[in-house]
Amino acid sequence: MIITTTTPGATIRFTTDGSTPTETHGTLYAGSAYIAQSTTLQAIAYEAGFIDSSVTSATYTINLPPGWTIKDFNNDGNEDVLLYNPSTGELGVYFMVGTTPLSFLPFANLPAEWTVVGVGDFNHDGRPDLLLRNPTTGEVGVMLMNETAITGYVGLGVVDSSWTVVGLGDFNNDGQTDILWQNSSGALGFWTLNGTTVTGFTSIGSLPSPWTIAGVGDFNGDGKPDLLWYDPTTGNLMVSLMNGASVTNFEAVGNLPLSWTVAGVADYNGDGSPDLLLWDSTTGNTGIFLMNEATPINFVFIGNVPAPWRPLD
Repeated sequence: MIITTTTPGATIRFTTDGSTPTETHGTLYAGSAYIAQSTTLQAIAYEAGFIDSSVTSATYTINLPPGWTIKDFNNDGNEDVLLYNPSTGELGVYFMVGTTPLSFLPFANLPAEWTVVGVGDFNHDGRPDLLLRNPTTGEVGVMLMNETAITGYVGLGVVDSSWTVVGLGDFNNDGQTDILWQNSSGALGFWTLNGTTVTGFTSIGSLPSPWTIAGVGDFNGDGKPDLLWYDPTTGNLMVSLMNGASVTNFEAVGNLPLSWTVAGVADYNGDGSPDLLLWDSTTGNTGIFLMNEATPINFVFIGNVPAPWRPLD
């Protein structure tokens, strides 16, 4: 985003937190400003010998395509990688720039019986929230986040342990993050949500054994979430192209070595196609399959995740 002033040499400060910018308060504008979520920006220009400008404001609304969930934990416009230590319950994040990890930040601890089963923006603040599941009690809830700070928790309900969360996406095109479930029988369906309120359940069909859903993303560029299928016995991957709850076509993706799994789906290189975060459970090696829709075009090794840490979607 570009901010301009008619006063030559004037300094511009801006805010996005609701506060009023002044000569001493706000972010110094340095030629461009990045906004990753819906927000109201306020700006002021000032220069010695001139009267300060009035504070001007503009509201920007940013909506993700239905097939996408946000995983940017430091609001820099890059998708990050969430890590989990099942031995301690600790959560951390690899801050990324494209496919390059810059730094690691541990930020929370989960009770031993809870785990993260999804990342998405449930309360529409432009920040990724964490979907949690207690497999013992069946409880499901959302940990609301402001970057890496926990701001609240909302319970969603209790689900039988035969059901597993396998992805997030806006399956009914209402601008809300929905939750995709797979049953041990192979049955598939999704919870429709309004923010953090479950509004219904829609059946999709059933997967033949031993296939499972490994992720959700828009793999054909139509703005609708598609399903990434994975066969753990062969390593085969394929995509079912979707129109809401209806399958419109299938596309083969490729084959993974059996020690590798899909740990997440996100657009790491910013080209508009969902990429696949891959993890080798034997060695901890982690990399990204860069994709052109459903076609892998390159593999980028990003590092080694030391045991018992593992990446999460």
